[in-house]
Amino acid sequence: MVILLALAVPLAIYEFGGMFGTSAAGPVAAPATSASVPAGAKKTGNIASSQPNTLDPTLRTDILDESRRTKYEAGGRNIFRMEEPPPPKPIADVRTMAAPTPTPVPTPTPAPPIPLKFNGFATSRPNEPKRIFLIENDSVYVAKQGDIVDRRYRVVQIQPTSVTIEDVLYNNKQNIPLTAK
Repeated sequence: MVILLALAVPLAIYEFGGMFGTSAAGPVAAPATSASVPAGAKKTGNIASSQPNTLDPTLRTDILDESRRTKYEAGGRNIFRMEEPPPPKPIADVRTMAAPTPTPVPTPTPAPPIPLKFNGFATSRPNEPKRIFLIENDSVYVAKQGDIVDRRYRVVQIQPTSVTIEDVLYNNKQNIPLTAK
C-alpha cells in the first residue's frame, strides 16, 4: 500500500501541477489588422490569403466585411455534390452505328415440386371441416382447407381423392393425389 501511495503522489503532482500556476499556452499575439498584411500579399476575394497565421481569438471585423463583399459566382459545379458529374456521352453518327443485338429474355426458373404427400383424412364430427394428413420426410401435418403447412404450403382445396396445395413462395399450385400405403 505504501509503494502505491509513493507512486501516486508524484503522479498527481505532475498531472495537476499545471492547473495552479503556469500556463501551457504561449503569449497571445496582438490582433492583426489589414495594415499588418505584408506588402507582397495579394488582396483578392480569398479571405485565407489576407489572414496571418495566428490563433488570436479577437473578432476580426475586416475579414467579416471582406466576406460580405464577396459575391458567389457559379462555376458550373454543384456545391452539394461530392463527385463531378460524368462527362457527356459523345453522339454517335447514325451511319456508323451498328444494329443493336437483341438481348435474350431470361426464362423464369420453374418452381420446385411440392414435396408433401396426401395420406388420408382425419375423423371429425359432422359439423367440423375435413382435416387431412400431409407427410413430408419424417414430419406429419394435420391441416384443414385454408391452413398453411410448414410456413410455405397452403391447402387450397380438399377433394375425396386429391388435395390442391399452393406453394406461397413461388405462387405455384399443384394437385397431390391420395397415396396408398
